[in-house]
Amino acid sequence: AKDGVILDTAYTLPVCSPSRAALMTGIYPYKFGLQRGFGKNLPVGLPLDVKILPEYLRDLGYSTHGFGKWHLGFCSEAYTPLKRGFDTYDGPFIGDDEEDLEKEYNITSAKRKLKKGRATKFNSIVYASETDKLLKNKVNTKQPFFIYLSLITKVYPKSKDHSQSIINARLTKISEMDAAVKKVIASLKSTKKYENTVIVFISDNGARFIKSANKDDNPNFPLNGYKNTIYEGGTKVPGFIHSPILKKQNYRYSGLLHMIDFLPTFLHLSGQNDVPGLDGLNQWEAISGNLPSPRKMMIYNMDDVFVPSILASKFHYQKFQIGIRNYRFKLIWGQSSMLHRGYRPPQYSDGGVKTEFQTLQLYDLKMDPGEKRNIAFNRKHILQKFQRLALKYYGDIVPPRFDVSQSPIKVLDKSAISGGVTGWCRAGEKTVCTKPIRPLVQYDINRTMVELFHGTVDRDNPILCKTELED
Repeated sequence: AKDGVILDTAYTLPVCSPSRAALMTGIYPYKFGLQRGFGKNLPVGLPLDVKILPEYLRDLGYSTHGFGKWHLGFCSEAYTPLKRGFDTYDGPFIGDDEEDLEKEYNITSAKRKLKKGRATKFNSIVYASETDKLLKNKVNTKQPFFIYLSLITKVYPKSKDHSQSIINARLTKISEMDAAVKKVIASLKSTKKYENTVIVFISDNGARFIKSANKDDNPNFPLNGYKNTIYEGGTKVPGFIHSPILKKQNYRYSGLLHMIDFLPTFLHLSGQNDVPGLDGLNQWEAISGNLPSPRKMMIYNMDDVFVPSILASKFHYQKFQIGIRNYRFKLIWGQSSMLHRGYRPPQYSDGGVKTEFQTLQLYDLKMDPGEKRNIAFNRKHILQKFQRLALKYYGDIVPPRFDVSQSPIKVLDKSAISGGVTGWCRAGEKTVCTKPIRPLVQYDINRTMVELFHGTVDRDNPILCKTELED
C-alpha cells in the first residue's frame, strides 16, 4: 500500500452482495433491485441484461479468472461466473459456513454434473496458491488478463478456533490475507507480469459490530456505525492501488471514490471509454496524477419497503432508506440500517447506534467525519436541497424481490464445491418499472413476471415492474 496510492475516501455498500454488484456493473445496485443483498435460498442474481466487468474485458481480448466468494446468484446456471464472462472460476457461490470445509465433493447442477475438486472455501492462502498456479501455467504472456481474487476474511462460526476471541480470530484471518497478497505479488514478479499490472485492494463493506471490542479493538474506530448501516463505519473502507504504471506513488488520495468507479477505470486502462449507462466515473487520471476527483456526489443506498397490493394498506408505517452525499454534506433519510431482509432477523440493533427507526440526519463530513453532530435542523436550506435531490434519484429505484420467498426444493449441498445447486429458478433477463400504470396491458405469462409494488415514500404512485425470464 505505501508504495502505491492509499484510497482515503473510498466507499462501498453496507453489505457484500450489493458491493460486489456495484464493482461488477459500475451501476448503483438500487437500479436493478440488489440494494439489500439476498440469501442463499432466494431466486435472485445479477440481471442478465446488465453487462459485467469480465464480460467487458473478455470482449476486449482479456483472459478472465476468478477465485473466492461469488455471492451474485446461483439459482440459475445463467447467473454463475462461467456464464457471466469468466473463463475460469474457483470458489463458493455463497458465503456460508454450513458447508464442510475439507472434503472431496462433486458439484451437482439440477441438470448436470459440473466438476470435482477440494472444498477449501474459506482459506485465503489456498486461493493465492491457485492464482500462483494460474499465473505460472495458464496465463499467456502475450494476452492481457484479469483476476478477481475475492479473499474471505470474515470469521465464520464453524471455521473459528473456539479457543480464540472474535478479535484474535479476525487478526488471524487478516494475517492470512496479508500472506495471500504477498504470495500473489511474488508470483507476478517471478513470472515477469508485474510491471504492466494494476493491483486494486478494497473491502466490500465496513467491519461488523463486535460487542466485546473496546475503542482500540473496534475496527471502525473513530467512525460511526458498522456493517449493515449507511453510516461511515459501514461504508467507508480501506483500499489502495499499486502499480508501476502509476504516475505518482507513495501518497494518500483524498478524492471521493465509490465502488462503481472501478469498472470504468479498468475499462479506460483497457482502451474502452465512454460506456453508456454507467454511474461510475473513470478515476485513473485523478488517482495516477494526484488530481481532484471527478466524483462530487454519491449515493450510499436507496431502498423502500415495497409490498404487494394486498398489503398496501394506508395505515402501514413509512420504512425506507435514502443515503446521499454531495461534496462535504451527507443526508441519511429514513432508516440508517439496511432494510429488513426476510431471510434473516434484523442485526446489530444494540450496537450503540439506533438503527431500527426512521430518522433525518445531515452531517458535514469535512468538519465531523465521525458523524457526531446532526445539523439537519440547523441547516434547513441544505436539508431541503438534499431531499429534493434524493427524490429525483428515488425515481430510478427497482424494488428488491423475493426477500421473504423460499424455494420449495433443496438448494444447498454440503458436498458441493460452491455450496449450492443450480437450476432451481429462471434467471431474470431484464426488469423495467414504470408509473403511472397503464390500465390495459398484455404480457406473455410464460416469460414474464408482473408485480405491482407500493412504496412508503410515494404512496399514491405504485410501481409496476415487468421482469422478462430466461427461456
